[in-house]
Amino acid sequence: MKYIVDRFEGNTVVCENSETGEISNFDIALLPEGSKEGDVIEVNYGEFTLGSDETKVRRAKSKQRLAALFARSRKKGE
Repeated sequence: MKYIVDRFEGNTVVCENSETGEISNFDIALLPEGSKEGDVIEVNYGEFTLGSDETKVRRAKSKQRLAALFARSRKKGE
């Protein structure tokens, strides 16, 4: 199962299931060291691993969307 790290709340990590959108809370100690908001975390048989490649793809898509929004807003402001 794949989750997206939404936020950290104390010793709890709030994650969104990438398939269902369901929100789940996990103990921060379960996540790989260095995990941060927006990272893709894969959970297999209770083992949490960082989906580095998938995280990079998601971040690149987000940057593209944000750039497109800024470009549109600049055109409207001209």
